[in-house]
Amino acid sequence: MAIKNKILVQEQVPDFIRSDAANFIKFLESYYEFLEQYNANVLTLRDLDRTQDRLVFFLKQEFANKFPSAKVDDRKLIPIIREVYNKKGTVEAIDLLFKIFFDTNVIVEQPNKYILRASNGVWNQESSITLEPRYGTIDLNSPIVLTIENSTGKYSLEIDKAELVENSHYRFFFKTFRSVPLEPDQFIDIINDAGIITFRGKLVKSPASINILRSGKAWKKGQVFFYPSATGGSPSLVKATDVGPEGELLKTEIVEISVGHSENQQLTVSPYANKPAGANFDITETVTGYNPITEQFNYHYQVVINESTDGIA
Repeated sequence: MAIKNKILVQEQVPDFIRSDAANFIKFLESYYEFLEQYNANVLTLRDLDRTQDRLVFFLKQEFANKFPSAKVDDRKLIPIIREVYNKKGTVEAIDLLFKIFFDTNVIVEQPNKYILRASNGVWNQESSITLEPRYGTIDLNSPIVLTIENSTGKYSLEIDKAELVENSHYRFFFKTFRSVPLEPDQFIDIINDAGIITFRGKLVKSPASINILRSGKAWKKGQVFFYPSATGGSPSLVKATDVGPEGELLKTEIVEISVGHSENQQLTVSPYANKPAGANFDITETVTGYNPITEQFNYHYQVVINESTDGIA
């Protein structure tokens, strides 16, 4: 069949192709010779399930030429290699390639795990309390559970983190889904497994919230400012959590608490590091007299400048 087709090539191909594409004619003749040599069917040449065993070698050379020899039937190996190509760049493909070429297991780290993402100004804030030590010591590297006992009952509070702050005070950070009642100047303990109090501290008053007296303008959600201590200590850090359509400061949250604040302490704050030179102003015009000679009125102008960017908290 192939020999017959080879002979017919010269008759079936137009004259202008035979004269201009001699290599193409040779390719067709060689192709028919190949089919005759392997007694191959064009429809099954690349079908792994139906092609001849001696032709599987060529398929392996095409798809798995660089892969080491394996004790597995090539008809089963080639589909597996094809899946590797389809998953190129994935964790599964990388892991399999290292097993095949280096006979070792690897841990593949995804790059997006280490991408720095810009904050949108919204984050979860831990609660905290500050204690003035009265006796005992604290191991900041060990798990800490505070025991709180007052007129409302007895509570246990698991601490996520503890740190030593100014004036030798300790600050304890925690997450809780329920309200833990505290009383002014009460004592809070750390008790070990034997029931012995290893540390006792007195609760220190810290600012819990800020009441905004004048909202100002030009604030942005997530913007922070410092709230100075009344006693000259470190300031507290406050974040704007809600603003109005013109940047009015509506709600705040204390994100870093300091000690030494006093109740009803007031502060004027600005959204700008350096206040802008301009401000809102009103002009009032008043007629003060009339000159009959010039037939002109006399006017008095009053300019009232309003600083609209500051807010009072």
